[in-house]
Amino acid sequence: MSNSVRACIMVCGAVAAMAVASLVQAATVSTLAGSGKAGIANGRANAASFLLPTGVAWAPNGDLYVTDAGAQRIRVVRADGRVETLAGSGAVTSNGLWVEGGYADGVGQAAKFNVPSAVAVGPHGELYVADTNNHCIRLVSPSGRVTTFAGNPSKMGDDNGERRDARFMFPRSLAVDRDGNLYIADPLSGVRRVTPSGTVSVIPLPVNEPREISVSPTGAPVLFVTNDIGFWVVELSSFNGTNNVKRVSRFFAGPRRFFSPSEYAAEVDSVWLLAAEGERSIGYPYAVSALDAGGVVYTDLRTQTVRFLDTAHQETAILGGQGIEDAANYGGGFADGNSAESRFDAPMGIAARSDGVIAVADSGNRRIRLVQGIDRSQPVDPALQFLPARDLSEKQYRIAYIGNSFVWTNVRASGSIGGQVERQLERDRALHGVGKNVRVVTVRMGSTFEPLQQYIDAVAAAHAVDAVVLQVNSFFSAFSFGVPLGSKSLIGQAEKWQMPTRAALRKMNTTLKNAGIPLLIVSHPLGDEISLAEQPYATIESPIIHAPPDGKLESLFNAAVADAGAPWLNMWAVFGSELRSATHKPLFLAIDGHFTPHANDVMAAAIARKLEQLHPWSR
Repeated sequence: MSNSVRACIMVCGAVAAMAVASLVQAATVSTLAGSGKAGIANGRANAASFLLPTGVAWAPNGDLYVTDAGAQRIRVVRADGRVETLAGSGAVTSNGLWVEGGYADGVGQAAKFNVPSAVAVGPHGELYVADTNNHCIRLVSPSGRVTTFAGNPSKMGDDNGERRDARFMFPRSLAVDRDGNLYIADPLSGVRRVTPSGTVSVIPLPVNEPREISVSPTGAPVLFVTNDIGFWVVELSSFNGTNNVKRVSRFFAGPRRFFSPSEYAAEVDSVWLLAAEGERSIGYPYAVSALDAGGVVYTDLRTQTVRFLDTAHQETAILGGQGIEDAANYGGGFADGNSAESRFDAPMGIAARSDGVIAVADSGNRRIRLVQGIDRSQPVDPALQFLPARDLSEKQYRIAYIGNSFVWTNVRASGSIGGQVERQLERDRALHGVGKNVRVVTVRMGSTFEPLQQYIDAVAAAHAVDAVVLQVNSFFSAFSFGVPLGSKSLIGQAEKWQMPTRAALRKMNTTLKNAGIPLLIVSHPLGDEISLAEQPYATIESPIIHAPPDGKLESLFNAAVADAGAPWLNMWAVFGSELRSATHKPLFLAIDGHFTPHANDVMAAAIARKLEQLHPWSR
């Protein structure tokens, strides 16, 4: 990683990568089963009772399996709403809150468990149970027959080999991949794998005391692991001949959200270090369930929340529970409703169904909760898709809104610049007059002109859109033409980037003009280029040398933009007017350096006004 890229991250987060943030809209939390009363009663879902539900797993037919660790039972919430006990037994102790554990194979009530913590569904509908205090993995058939699959309750250890000879030490979590491999988070012996042939081995990872584990159900094979220091992402395709995994990434848990300068290396101890977009806290991950190869949902016992993280693109959101930094000194609660209204009490196990419905073992509330209605709308990533053709039709006026990470960062779809422009243009009478509905597709790229030109070439050749809005800033000039970051360097080395920037923009305009596609260029400043108070923390902490925001860089950069031959929007002037206002609101985030929600509003309003003035749809 170059010094310039390292400095860019310090100022503005992940800008240079060709990345996409999978944005999560407000979800809805409801109760699937459990009255809240402590017990082991079966029957109707709202009348059934649990003692300590800790693990959940969906069956293909819509049934939900639950490990009731306090009751030493495997329960099932049928798709029709009935709660049944599949296996396990024992009387409730005198305080009404626990069942003594035991060990026995057998059918239904003849079987015994000792704190069954987690459950996973195998490729043929079989259930694997992490029988934690028995130090073994149990196998449960759909009819309730329990056998010991691996490990020995009378001898714990870390022995590998044939599954019946292997040993475990308090296995906590399980996951099954598409090939039938079983992964086990065994805190004292690491992450273990059992192949379909029954061979147990340890995956050598830099993850101490793994808590919970999940594996991607679709896309690339990725293993997600949590422990007390963070969230680990393991690319299983990177196994080599010695069974080592070469690609491992980590998100920091807790209040630490950004790195020190010494950590800006490509890897630290063979681990890629990642931070959530906007450098927001990801909380304290506990149980995890993969939605796909990049998106995961997880529970957070410390903040009493259910959360989402796009590990590939660093977007995070709270799906349910109180949205505060650290709820360790706050009690949990119980409430259904939207993301902000809902409350959880010690949410533990979590499982995502193929249709996106999420089940949570809300252990403190002794209920099974559902989280649904998640909208993962996202901008286009040219590395993954050209344009979302399935969402476009001939009745739409298609506008591609293209730029680097400033076009969509740390925001939900409804609050994104493109989303707001789309809503504002929906009221345009001229568009209605030509029988069109506007559709703004946000395309988020890196900060160099070469791949941007390649994408423009492809859009023009396919006539994939009806208009293009191109948003540019000085990052494009710095990264494209080898100028060190910072306004002082850009001003002092204008001869290296000003004319090449003009030429690059003129070429894109010519390409689109020849294809009959109108172009609007939007020029905007970075925070330190217009006011040193706009991103104060990053400005003070950064080694980049900043020139006084006296308008010199503005004149140099906008001269190149204005001479590109296309209509353009000067957001330097719009932001300057905002800054001079007595009611000024921050335009840039203090650490991350991207736009605030208010700046998104200002950008969207200005772009929509400019498009209505140009009315390219009337041509």
